[in-house]
Amino acid sequence: GDMHATQLDFAEAQPATISGFVYQDLDNDGNRDPGEAGLSGVLVSITSISTITGQVISLSATTAADGSYSFNNLAPGVYRIAEVNQPTGFLDGKDTAGTVRGQRRGQSLTNDVLTDISLQGNDQGVEYNFGEIPPSSLSGHVFEDVNDDGIRQTNEALLPGVRIDLVRPDGTLVESVT
Repeated sequence: GDMHATQLDFAEAQPATISGFVYQDLDNDGNRDPGEAGLSGVLVSITSISTITGQVISLSATTAADGSYSFNNLAPGVYRIAEVNQPTGFLDGKDTAGTVRGQRRGQSLTNDVLTDISLQGNDQGVEYNFGEIPPSSLSGHVFEDVNDDGIRQTNEALLPGVRIDLVRPDGTLVESVT
């Protein structure tokens, strides 16, 4: 007797992709707005544990000139993305989980990490972003405003030894200088 095998199906999942930016979040709102430039040369990693083999999958990429990064050919799974190195000269800003098929997937529970990103075959995750804040500074002078116009003229003396407090809107002291 001839034996014929029928109905042999092999499931192949289409690969998924995920991408985002490391960028200067000038207003620290967690949204990549027009005019907020990307940061190049930042190392970003992605990890997942295979649901089939239990093997840890780990990849890394460096952001391009526009601050973008992407990971392609990903197997279906749950992923974690981390910003490996804090960009020099920037303060840590807000990290934002992006969207897959128009729905937000994942979350930011700790600095520089986006977790619980579930990807299925052919999913394309976008805008998984890491915001960075350029540092700011304040400066000025304390002077005797003889004519009370708020502008220092050459005959108005500087007043040394005055304590200046930088205070948050809620009254919390940030720093004092003299």
